[in-house]
Amino acid sequence: MQASGWVAVVIAGARLGFVPAARAAHFDYLYIEANAGGSSGGHAAIGFGEQVYHFQNRDGLLVLDRQTRRDFFHVYALLNNRTIQLSRVELLEADRELLHEQFKRRHQAQERQLDVLAAVREDRSLLE
Repeated sequence: MQASGWVAVVIAGARLGFVPAARAAHFDYLYIEANAGGSSGGHAAIGFGEQVYHFQNRDGLLVLDRQTRRDFFHVYALLNNRTIQLSRVELLEADRELLHEQFKRRHQAQERQLDVLAAVREDRSLLE
């Protein structure tokens, strides 16, 4: 096998989860089991170190929420008494950083949009 063929096999293997240990990284997929009442459906989140991202219904809008891992586990596991299953997903460090950056950018853009929405609602209320 030529060197370029070997490199293609290594890259394909890394994308499929066969990550060389020296360049390995991970993110956490968190599945929160359903509970009674308002928690009758399951919930999912993605964790990058101490940051956890998950979608929430906020005033009828589906928004990407970001919490510290400690706060997230406090709310879901302790206060809501829900079981959290954690799966560690391994990938290359560069791919992990790209994924994390996308979550950060989406959250920042959304926060700006929510600020604009709040200002528009305030103006509307004033005009009424």
